[in-house]
Amino acid sequence: MKKVCRISFIAIIFYAALFSCNPYNYSTPKKTRIITNIPIINSTNFPTSTITSMPTLTSTFAPTFTEIPTINLFITYHNCQYNFKFHLPESWVGYSIIKSQWFSCCSNKTSYGPQITIYHPETTIQKPIQDIPIVIFTHKQWNSIRKGEYYLSASGDVIELGHNDNYYFALPPNYDEDNSLLIDEVHRILYAKPLQIPC
Repeated sequence: MKKVCRISFIAIIFYAALFSCNPYNYSTPKKTRIITNIPIINSTNFPTSTITSMPTLTSTFAPTFTEIPTINLFITYHNCQYNFKFHLPESWVGYSIIKSQWFSCCSNKTSYGPQITIYHPETTIQKPIQDIPIVIFTHKQWNSIRKGEYYLSASGDVIELGHNDNYYFALPPNYDEDNSLLIDEVHRILYAKPLQIPC
C-alpha cells in the first residue's frame, strides 16, 4: 500500500513539473486589434446617409490613411455660361462635351436642370472610359436637395464640386458604378479639386 501511494505521489510531482515547465505556450493568446475604418477610394466610399448632411469633395476624396498619387492638370475646359472652369490632364486633350439634363426623382416635387459631361477622347462604345458628369443646380434647387425635398437617385447623394454666386456644381450619385476604364485616373483628377471659379 505504501508503495502504491509513493508511486502516485511521484506521478503527481512529475506531471506538475511537466506543465509548469511546458515549452509550448498553452496560455490564451492576446487579442489582435483589427482596424476596420481605413477608407478606400472607390465608388463605395460615396456617402449613403441622408442628403440633409451633405458631404464635401474633401471628405470624400481626401482620406486620412490612403494617399492618392498626384496628377498634373495641364488643360482647361472653360464654361462662361455657368461661370466655372475644369482642369484636366494632358491625356484628355481632344475631350468632348455633351450637354443634357438631370431630372429629380423619388418625390412628389419634381425639378430638372443642366448637366455637362466631359468625355475622354479615346472612349468608345466597345471600350467606354469613365466620363466626368457635372450636374448644375441653382441655389434654390441645392437647398431643396439638402432638405431632402427631392433627389437625383434613390441610391446615393450628390457630391459637391464647388459653387459660385448663382450655381452649385456636383457629381451625380453613383457616377462611377459602371466600372469603366480609367476610373482611378478620374478619382485622381477629382482629388486635385479641378473645378474652379470663375471661368
